[in-house]
Amino acid sequence: MKALKLFSIALIIMTLTIGCSSKKSTEPSVNLDANLVGNWILTSYVDEDGEQDYEGYFNVEANGNMNGAFTDPEEAQTYTFSGKVSTSGSTMTTEVTQTSNSLWLETGTYEWNYSINGNILTMNEISEEDPVTLTYSKENENSEDKGNLSGTVTDNSKGEPIAGVLVQILNTSFSTTTDNNGEYQITDVPVGVYSVKASKSGYESYTENNVQINKNQTTTLDFEISETGGGVGSIDGFVADVINQTVIEGAYIVIEGTSFATYSSSEGIYFFENVPAGNYNITCTKNGYESQTINAEVIADDEISVDFLLLPEGSSNYGSISGIVTNTDGEPIVNVVVQVEGYYNSSLTFEDGSYEIFAIPEGTYSLSFTKPGYEAHIEENVVVTNGGTTTVNVQLQQIAGSGNLICYVENTFELPVNGALVEVLGTSFSATTGIGGMCTIQNIPAGMYTVRVSKSGYQTQEIENVEILAGYPQTLYVTLSN
Repeated sequence: MKALKLFSIALIIMTLTIGCSSKKSTEPSVNLDANLVGNWILTSYVDEDGEQDYEGYFNVEANGNMNGAFTDPEEAQTYTFSGKVSTSGSTMTTEVTQTSNSLWLETGTYEWNYSINGNILTMNEISEEDPVTLTYSKENENSEDKGNLSGTVTDNSKGEPIAGVLVQILNTSFSTTTDNNGEYQITDVPVGVYSVKASKSGYESYTENNVQINKNQTTTLDFEISETGGGVGSIDGFVADVINQTVIEGAYIVIEGTSFATYSSSEGIYFFENVPAGNYNITCTKNGYESQTINAEVIADDEISVDFLLLPEGSSNYGSISGIVTNTDGEPIVNVVVQVEGYYNSSLTFEDGSYEIFAIPEGTYSLSFTKPGYEAHIEENVVVTNGGTTTVNVQLQQIAGSGNLICYVENTFELPVNGALVEVLGTSFSATTGIGGMCTIQNIPAGMYTVRVSKSGYQTQEIENVEILAGYPQTLYVTLSN
């Protein structure tokens, strides 16, 4: 199993135990090395297990706002992030505030040693554990030596056009999806030789190598792809002790109603392949632990993750603490870290502001509530009894100030929507998306808002409970339907 999965395990366990990053929590300053501004394409990702086959980019704006992505070609998963960048000497600080798809890059503050040699950016994480080195190349946005790529994707057996096929120029940020006629076009590609990949769920992906892009010309590249056969997928995951924060070796995992069964490895990892597509109950058992069953759907030609977090036997006889966290207006707050002081159990609040912390021995505790942008709160003398649930509801005071809203708008074909109006209702703040489907609204007073996204020819969307925190950018992803 690749390093990305192992990194995910460590981060998930860390989130369960302390609820926040173990990195330094100092907020970056506004200082920025001007040489960092622009779009950087990932060319090398090296960690303790060697070089990994990831693709991606890292974009830095002049005001320090940043966004980027990593793509795992093998698992066809893209992990996006955004945040803030600052620099001091040869040290770069990135404040990661948003991730999508899978939370493999934990929210928090990261520090890097960095250097720029010409158009090459090298980043070395300042960490004694699990060091990571990233190398990027600068996309030559100002060069006039650019060309275009276009073509049609059809079904190999039927000869019919296929809509919604993802066409990627590998190792760059250039990608698009085919329209209803199976056609695609990618413009302003720097002159060079590339590998281009066409992929869609239910079809076998295909990569064309040595594709030449010439100056002021359009290269035509058509694809014929075939539907996948067999109707099978795979399942991976890990097993961990939620109380002692350790992985569990030798746990027995079985897909109910099938002959698929295995044991977790010394790293707590398990894997099933060639599982027929369908819906299953997957059960994990281990002596000394309470068993757990999770329902999951296996999709043909896809890999899903099912992770088990087991409680030691008898843990359910302990007590628990639950409640709801709101702001001073009574609105729920998500992702508040609720920590039992002097003990290892913690929780993050859900969308409705609720939380619950299990397996707490009988006793009297202090409970802390923290989230960036809010004043920390300590609740004293919280009494826990065996077999009981203690309710603690609190209100947090938001720190005064302002933050930024970054909004990405796409259509149902995952194409960026240019010219969409983004409005923060109840205020005068608004902006219009550019050609990449993105806009930034700056200096919005901290608070909870409803954001409206509209454009002629599309259905208007209103997103409620968009939280703006002082000093922290908020990223919003919106899909507009025709």
